[in-house]
Formats: sequence, C-alpha cells, structure tokens
Amino acid sequence: MDINHNLLKALGVSHESLDSVCQLSRKHGLYSKLTGAGGGGSVIALLRHGMFLYQMMIFMTRYLEAARAISAF
Repeated sequence: MDINHNLLKALGVSHESLDSVCQLSRKHGLYSKLTGAGGGGSVIALLRHGMFLYQMMIFMTRYLEAARAISAF
C-alpha cells in the first residue's frame, strides 16, 4: 500500500493532508493509501488484527484536532 500511495503521489493526484494521514498511520504500524475517483480526499487504511474501527476513528480524530490546533497559529 505504501508503494501504491507513493506512485499516486508521484502522479500528482495526492494532497498534503492525505500524505500526512498516510505518514501518521505508517508511523503507528498501519498501511494506508489514498482512494477514490479524484477530488474526494479519501484514505483507506488496513487495521491490525484486533484493532477496531472506533479505535482508528479516535486515532484519526485526535490527529485532525491536533492539526487544526497547529494551523490556527
């Protein structure tokens, strides 16, 4: 998935926010990539065995809240 995301990034169809989400998920041992028909800004991530969707949602919510706090400065 990392290779695929980087290929899509090289084609210019990614966005810095999608790249940030993918980098953050990789930092925590998850694999993710952008997805969609373009312009949607969606990421798909593979969860580890035993990791539940709500845990991933909490993880991403905390990331987005931190990103908003940083961009406010």
